[in-house]
Amino acid sequence: GADDSGHAPPGEPIPFDSLPSPCIELVFEMLPTVRSVFNLAFQSKSMLSHVEERTDIIVRAAVHGNADNQNKNRPKRTMTHITNMVRNHSIHVPGNIRLLRLLNATRCERDENCWGFNLENKLASSRGVDCNRPYSMALCSQCANDIGRSIVARGWWSHWARGEKKILVHGWNNMIHPNLASDLAVAPGGEKVGPRINARQIHQICNRHPGNIEAQKEAFGELVKTVYGEEGSEERKTYEKECTDLIDIFDTAEDDLKSWLKERSEKRNEESSKKNAETLARRKEKLEPIIAALEAAVANAPNKELIEHEWGSNPYRAVIFKVDFVRQAMSNLISAPSSASRKKVTAVCGDVRRKLVILSKSKDFWSWSFLSTAIKTSSGLTKRVNEKLLDYCQACLPRGPNAYVRGDEHDVNDRFFDLLEEKKYNDALLHIMDARGALGRVTPRILVGLAAPHSRNKRLLVGEVWKKVADERPRNDEGAMPNWTWTSFLETLGSCRREFNVMKENVRDYLN
Repeated sequence: GADDSGHAPPGEPIPFDSLPSPCIELVFEMLPTVRSVFNLAFQSKSMLSHVEERTDIIVRAAVHGNADNQNKNRPKRTMTHITNMVRNHSIHVPGNIRLLRLLNATRCERDENCWGFNLENKLASSRGVDCNRPYSMALCSQCANDIGRSIVARGWWSHWARGEKKILVHGWNNMIHPNLASDLAVAPGGEKVGPRINARQIHQICNRHPGNIEAQKEAFGELVKTVYGEEGSEERKTYEKECTDLIDIFDTAEDDLKSWLKERSEKRNEESSKKNAETLARRKEKLEPIIAALEAAVANAPNKELIEHEWGSNPYRAVIFKVDFVRQAMSNLISAPSSASRKKVTAVCGDVRRKLVILSKSKDFWSWSFLSTAIKTSSGLTKRVNEKLLDYCQACLPRGPNAYVRGDEHDVNDRFFDLLEEKKYNDALLHIMDARGALGRVTPRILVGLAAPHSRNKRLLVGEVWKKVADERPRNDEGAMPNWTWTSFLETLGSCRREFNVMKENVRDYLN
C-alpha cells in the first residue's frame, strides 16, 4: 500500500545499478570512508563510471573518514600529501580512478617489478606503504630508494633550488630517475603520473652551467616552459586549472570538516555544561546542611575564620575550603554527601573545632618561645640545636597559626595536631621541618660554625653524613621510616657528629 508520502513501493526489488545516476551518486556521497567508495566503485564498470567525474566524492570521503579520530585517518594524511604536491605544481594531477587507488593502496604499485616482490604468494611488498606517497606513487621503501638519485652533492642544489617548489624531492634530497622509474611513468590507460621534472634534467642543467647560479636559474626557467608550456598557453592553463580544481575541492572538504567538528564540540560543551550545572545544583543541595552543621559547630570557637570556603563551579569540587587541614577533615563528607550520616557529620565538625581550639592554645609554639626557654636552660649540643632551630623558625616559618595554616601546608595533619595537644612542641617542629626537607639543611649549621675554616665544604660533608645516618635508622613494622621525635633526633645528630669527627681525625692523620 501507499506510505505517508503517497508513493507506492515497487512491486519487485530494483537492482542497485539500475537506479538513476543521481541516486547512486547520493549513495556514494553518504559512504563513511574512502575504502567503502573504493569497494563499491570497483564492483562494476557502471559503478566506476559514477566516480570518474566526481572528484569531490573521493576527496570528501578521504578527508571526512574517521572524523571522531583524525589522528587515525590515514587516507586524509595521504590526500594532504598529494594535495601539497599539487599545490607546488610538481606532479601530474592524478585522475579520479588513480587518486582512488592511491588513497587505498596498501602494497607497492610496481607489482612484479617491486624489489620486495614475494615469489611465494606473488604479492608486492607492503613495507613502508603508509600515508606518504613518494613521487605521488604508492611505493614500498625499497622501490622509493631504488628509483631516486641524490643530487645534494651538486653545488647547484645547495642554493636557490632548495626553495623551488616545482622540484619534487623525497627523503630530503632524492629526485626521481626517469630510466629507473620508466615502468611507472605511465599508468594503465595512458595517464601520465609522477613528477614533471626529473633528476636527469637537473643534472643536465648542472653540467651545462657549473657554478653559475644565474645561468642555472635561467636554464631552469626555460625547462619549466618546455615541460609546463609557455606562460598563458592552453597547455599551461589546462594544467593549472586541474591543480586549482583539486585544491579547491580539498580545501572545501577540510573547511566543512572543521565546521562540523567545531559545531559538534560546541554542542557537546553545551550539553556538558548543562549536565554539570544540574549535577552541581544537586550536590550543592546535599552539601548545604553539612556546611551549615560545620558553621554551627565552630560558631563560638577561636580562629573560626579558618573554615572559610567558597562554592565552586565544578560538581566534583562543589565546595572549596581555603585551609588544607579543614579540607582534609571534610573531604569524605564532601566527596560523598549522600552517605554522610548525622553521626559522621557531628564527628567531623567536632574534630575541626578541636583543631581550632588546639591552634589557639599553642601560642608558645607559634611564638617559638619554647625554643627561647630551652636555650636558657640547656647547654652544649642541645643548646646549639635549639639556637639553630630558632634561627630557622624565625627566618623560614610564618609567625602565628593563622599565617602558617593558610599557606596550604600539607604537613598540618592529624599527627601535628596531636603533638600540639600533648605539648610536644619539639616533636611538632621536627614534624614540620621533616615535611619541608629542612632537617638536612639545618643539621650542617648545627655541627659546623660559620667561622670554621672551610666551613662550606664541611657543611656539605655533614649533609652527606646526615643523609647516610638518617637513612640507617631502623624501619617500623610497615617498612617505612619512623617519625622524628626529639629523642631520636638528638641521638641521630650525636651519631652524625661522632662519624664526622672520625672523618676529620682521619683526614688530619693523613695530612700529618
